[in-house]
Amino acid sequence: TFILFLSDNGGLSAVGRGGKPNTHNYPLQAGKGSAYEGGVRIPMIASWQGQLPTNKRAEQPVIIEDVFPTLLEAAKIKDYKVPQKVDGKSFLATLKGKRVGEEHCCFYWHCPNNWYTVEGYGYGASSAIRLGDWKLVYMYKTGQKELFNLEDDIGEQYNLDTEYPRKTQELTKKLRH
Repeated sequence: TFILFLSDNGGLSAVGRGGKPNTHNYPLQAGKGSAYEGGVRIPMIASWQGQLPTNKRAEQPVIIEDVFPTLLEAAKIKDYKVPQKVDGKSFLATLKGKRVGEEHCCFYWHCPNNWYTVEGYGYGASSAIRLGDWKLVYMYKTGQKELFNLEDDIGEQYNLDTEYPRKTQELTKKLRH
């Protein structure tokens, strides 16, 4: 039996909605519905006796669209027909502990709706892109861009936009295409 346990996006955090800060997303900033890591990063647990190593941790980023191709590969299903394009990539090799190259060039998140009455903390209409350790968050209402290096700043506390303007331009261009 192949067990894969994960959620669809980050945990609930009341800070952006005027409530008391929750600590369950720490050290990540914000939570569900936010463009920050607290809104998009989730833990995942996988278990498959005899197929996956036990007590191992992988840092390879994947995205929810990758689950379907991973399950197909685990079930050894190659010829399948679905009405939509499958744009995810299997991460089964990563789960098996094999070193693989970057599965994705970039990760994109688009949330062009305004769900919350409280602005800030990455809530509101936004888009974000991640390329390697770099992440750019763009807020539609203000036009603000924030650049983070997730390797050095997982909590997205230090906006490096002015320090690395070329990286900001590169990610802005990729985000627009």
